[in-house]
Amino acid sequence: MLAPVDPSDRAFREEIFGPVVTVVAFEDEAEAIALANDTHYGLSGSVWTKDAAGAAVARAIETGTVSVNSHSSVATPRPSAA
Repeated sequence: MLAPVDPSDRAFREEIFGPVVTVVAFEDEAEAIALANDTHYGLSGSVWTKDAAGAAVARAIETGTVSVNSHSSVATPRPSAA
């Protein structure tokens, strides 16, 4: 785990192969979603939350699959609105 990490740091901006997680602070859900979606990568992601309201953030993340409170479960991606 790398913490705290600035969104401009190489560890946050580049894909790392291995068991690595970067931790970035955010002010609100909108900023968290913007940070998560500001990448060229995005095969999978996970949202960690203590309540169901926080899990709604997962629907706004633009990635192949999103897990909630897990890194191994896989959800079916939503069809694109294109």
